[in-house]
Amino acid sequence: MASSDEGGLIKLWDVAHGFSSLNLSGHRERVLGLAFSTDGQRLLSIGGDQTIKIWDPEAGRAVAQIASNRRLASAAVFSPDGRFAYVATADQAFSRE
Repeated sequence: MASSDEGGLIKLWDVAHGFSSLNLSGHRERVLGLAFSTDGQRLLSIGGDQTIKIWDPEAGRAVAQIASNRRLASAAVFSPDGRFAYVATADQAFSRE
């Protein structure tokens, strides 16, 4: 499970034991959304800094970053096979990244 705070910090949680297992930092503003790939190998985060990051949760680092040239992204999801991330923005655009 993942959560975020107003400062852009993402926390990964060990739900079975009830504690934060890893912190991910990289967004300069609050995190607006989080989505895991279906296999749990990637985590997508949407930042208020108009960036979208794809993380390797096990390694604790971002493996890709997409700078949005549109208004703030409002939602994102991975395709079922994990090959694509689909992103919706506040101006109702929808793109495949």
